[in-house]
Amino acid sequence: MEPYFIKNDARSILCVPILSKNEPIAIIYLENTLTLGAFTNDRIELLKLLSWQIVISLQNSLLYSNLEQKVEDRTEEVVRQKDVLEATLRDLKSTQSQLIQSEKKKINPEGYDPKIWIKTELGSDHCIIRIRDNGMGISEKIINKIFQPFFSTKPTGQGTGIGLSLS
Repeated sequence: MEPYFIKNDARSILCVPILSKNEPIAIIYLENTLTLGAFTNDRIELLKLLSWQIVISLQNSLLYSNLEQKVEDRTEEVVRQKDVLEATLRDLKSTQSQLIQSEKKKINPEGYDPKIWIKTELGSDHCIIRIRDNGMGISEKIINKIFQPFFSTKPTGQGTGIGLSLS
């Protein structure tokens, strides 16, 4: 006889398999040290009925555990993709800034104020001053309207003029 049983003086022992789709997934083990024959057929049938609830609980526990792992994995993937997108956005902003600077240099290669360009050169005999104005500016009459939606300085169908639609 097994030393465990001798030491614990078990008088009644019951071992019932818990089955799912006719496959054992767990075992119910009960022992009673007070009474011989404690586990009657009625009690065994009750345990078999309860075993269905045990099966359902175990399966739900496994599904929940798997679901938690999938959520954790997906969260890690989303965070990784977010980091990649943020890095890509930083690169795009940097490239955009470089392109803007490059275009500004093409339009205004000497780096003058784009509204009024003033360049002075000292020649051997005299001073040369060049002034270039690339626009009239915005008149006081319309300056408060330029950020209104659909405002334009041109009549409908004759260009875009200046206004929010351009900015």
